[in-house]
Amino acid sequence: RALTSQDEEVVLSIQPIGELMVLAVEQETAAALVTESLGEFTPGERVRLKTRE
Repeated sequence: RALTSQDEEVVLSIQPIGELMVLAVEQETAAALVTESLGEFTPGERVRLKTRE
């Protein structure tokens, strides 16, 4: 549960995606996934990964 202020800014900057992921998984996991995937996927790709389950 150790979110830095930088992580919080990252989540806020992509708030719509963050909200989708919070609905899909527990909040801490969602925050970790959003932060981890920032450099790996475009926003559209992140949404596809979470919604095609």
